[in-house]
Amino acid sequence: MPDFSITITGGGFSPKSQPVPQFSLVTWNNTTDQTHQVVLDDGSFTTDPILAEDSSKPDFYVNQAAPTSIPYHCAIHTAETGEIVVTAVVNLNP
Repeated sequence: MPDFSITITGGGFSPKSQPVPQFSLVTWNNTTDQTHQVVLDDGSFTTDPILAEDSSKPDFYVNQAAPTSIPYHCAIHTAETGEIVVTAVVNLNP
């Protein structure tokens, strides 16, 4: 089960910028009636096509070191862009 969800709307991704701790899973949920496909801008990860009212497969595992920004876009609707902002893992039990 993913730790963080990003929604695909008729206007793009929501939130457009999603803070996510390192070592988390991210999924994209398509709430539109169109197919989308998420691609990291560096080409290192691509989801399968995300059909209407479906979720991304596979989930994206955030293993990049913090702090960093991971820009992505829809391969089908290239004007739709977003970013995952990788944050440090917080240890609540020091």
